[in-house]
Amino acid sequence: MRMKVKKTKHDHPSNYLRSAVLMYEQQLEHLPFKNIEALERRIKSLLDSQGLDRYALIVHDQDKDENDEIIKPHVHVTLIFNERVSINAIAKVLDESPQQFEVMTKRGNSAKVGAENALMYLIHRTSKSTNKHQYSVSAVRANFDFATFVSRQEQQVSSKDILDLLGDGKVSEIQAKQMMMAKGANVFANYSRKIKDVAAARLEIEYERWLVDMKQSKKQIKVIWIYGESGTGKTRYTIDFAIRHHKSYFKTSGSNDPFEGYAGEKVLIIDELRPETLRFQDLLQILDPHVYEKKTVARYHNAHIMAEVIFITSPYDPLRFYNSMYGISNRIDNFQQLNRRIGLILNFQYRFILEQICEVADMDGSLGYVTIQTNRNQYSGKQISNGFSMDELEEINNESSGDVNDSQGEQSNDM
Repeated sequence: MRMKVKKTKHDHPSNYLRSAVLMYEQQLEHLPFKNIEALERRIKSLLDSQGLDRYALIVHDQDKDENDEIIKPHVHVTLIFNERVSINAIAKVLDESPQQFEVMTKRGNSAKVGAENALMYLIHRTSKSTNKHQYSVSAVRANFDFATFVSRQEQQVSSKDILDLLGDGKVSEIQAKQMMMAKGANVFANYSRKIKDVAAARLEIEYERWLVDMKQSKKQIKVIWIYGESGTGKTRYTIDFAIRHHKSYFKTSGSNDPFEGYAGEKVLIIDELRPETLRFQDLLQILDPHVYEKKTVARYHNAHIMAEVIFITSPYDPLRFYNSMYGISNRIDNFQQLNRRIGLILNFQYRFILEQICEVADMDGSLGYVTIQTNRNQYSGKQISNGFSMDELEEINNESSGDVNDSQGEQSNDM
């Protein structure tokens, strides 16, 4: 008679499971590695030791719970093996508990279907995850061409479904264009106008909801003016702020249509503002912290501004900026109109960030800046070395995908 083995409280069903497709999930704060790079290095060791064929990983930092609150950032890793492996063995290699792994080859599904679903879930493009935040393909790290894989998968989605996803806000306008382009240039040409119309209609609806919420809450829009020399980290700070607070952001371009592409992002970064970039009245309208019904100044389409935080980065401080503007009347368009709209002035220097206010500084009534707090600058470009050695330069091919060599070979055959 066979003797039964008594399971202990440490035994878990996942310890005995085997699968060719696994999903690993862990919060970043509980990750048994110093960072994502260290995790990826350990995953790569599975390529030889455990027969790992493909892997893809992503950090989810925009997921929300049922109360619409951002949940803690966590990593998802899809692991696809050449044959079924023990969850317990993989967990040991990654210094993890087997409970952090999920078998993706469910009963009735082939390993191929399980792998496809697991990979598409990373960017929330499965049928059951379209109501979640849609992550960019570029956010995924993989040992294969993940973008091409997604493109092929999205070709299976109908054109009408893509429009519905866009209308429901489950994909962005850019993502909808990418999905439609994956179906072919002719299909994209037939639907490009519809994509634009649906995106505009969705933004209009979002704006009306946002406007109601802002008026009811009477929330003040925060306006921050950041000035300093090039390389002091002005723009880097604004982008880092948006990412840390899990807010979408838009940074103006240096073209003659700086607001082109703005689509309701909650953090607006007017980058490297010069006196000739905007008319003074347009700038005052955009920066008014108590007016919600305002639009961008665009060449072809003035979009509703839904920003709750507005950053201006400039080599000019506000007073010097005002004095450098051409064609304004000091009697009608005075400096205090601009100064009153700014809630915080930051002077970025290479070592420090100064919080300042602009007020009467001299007996003669002239204006100047008074520093009220000093912080260490962790964003200055002076702290980052862009140099590299000749040996590192020679390693450039090892960092590329090899596509360049392939394309050069094809071109040489045509010559």
